[in-house]
Amino acid sequence: MGSPRPYVEFIDLSLRLWHGLHRVKRRITVEGRSFIVIPGVFMPEGVWTSKILAKYLRVEDGDRVLDLGSGCGVQAVHAALRGAYVVAVDHNPRAIEAIRLNALLNGVADRVEARRGNLFEPVKGELFDLIIFAPPYIPKEPRNLMESAWRGGTGLKVVQRFISQAPSFLRDDGRIQMVYSSLGNIPWLLRTMEGRLRAEVTYRLRLPWEQIVVIEARKTQHGGTYGYSPPS
Repeated sequence: MGSPRPYVEFIDLSLRLWHGLHRVKRRITVEGRSFIVIPGVFMPEGVWTSKILAKYLRVEDGDRVLDLGSGCGVQAVHAALRGAYVVAVDHNPRAIEAIRLNALLNGVADRVEARRGNLFEPVKGELFDLIIFAPPYIPKEPRNLMESAWRGGTGLKVVQRFISQAPSFLRDDGRIQMVYSSLGNIPWLLRTMEGRLRAEVTYRLRLPWEQIVVIEARKTQHGGTYGYSPPS
């Protein structure tokens, strides 16, 4: 079950107002590291998802990592600091600027490559040990580039596309780590993964208005297709 509709509307409105006020560069700290967030890029400060994923990120030295929807590069930088080589993808040109800036700021510019594009388009034919994703989980259609950072579309189309395509970009022993919210319906997400990915919740945070989970998933042996139905 997802969170009640009033909470979804409240969080959506809060994010729109928060980002509407973001008109100058801001320096934030996530898990002990500094990041500069430029206007027009998703602001991780004030939300739990980015912080939780960075804290519980499982990266092995030498991993080849794909960070999808990288934003200002929080996960990409933390993965690189733990010894990974990271391809950070975002469709927002300002996010690409922010990723490069923050990789340089944190001394990992040689381990983070920023590419502009939508989901897996910029990495066709490539394989990764780890795919990181903090998907947009508000089930509403985005009206602009900024809103696409938290609005995943009716039926959460972005998440469905990710699950459908992700196994093709994982090495045989590869894995996915993602963070998700009950605002977008966690049971639906886990059901949608069945038959394509073997998933488990590795961390859960309960808040008065929502639950946030970290999910780790691996390819199933057969990697078959699955039926898709929008979340209720």
